[in-house]
Amino acid sequence: MGISTLGRSCAAVEYIGIPNPDPSNYIILYGVQIGIYAILKIKYYGCINFEGNKICVFKDSIERLKSMASIDPHFFDKSSLIARFKPTEEGFAMAVNLCNLLMRDENKKW
Repeated sequence: MGISTLGRSCAAVEYIGIPNPDPSNYIILYGVQIGIYAILKIKYYGCINFEGNKICVFKDSIERLKSMASIDPHFFDKSSLIARFKPTEEGFAMAVNLCNLLMRDENKKW
């Protein structure tokens, strides 16, 4: 028996998702501070896509982020996370370009 969609029958498929990163089970591999923005390459243990690596951009300081017990790579209201990039050299370069652009705009405000 399947699920009926517009009169057609299809087999039910069980979704097997990629495990979400545990925000408290990570190591910061490296980081760069560009003005008020921090770029971190974080490895989340137990996460299998990209070997658990994430490149995240925060409107925050590296020092404050390093002192946190958990860093969630997902976007939610109270997070300082503003962007994520593919964890490659190109992704890191894009994160740097974003922060430089944002800082240029930040400096124009003054």
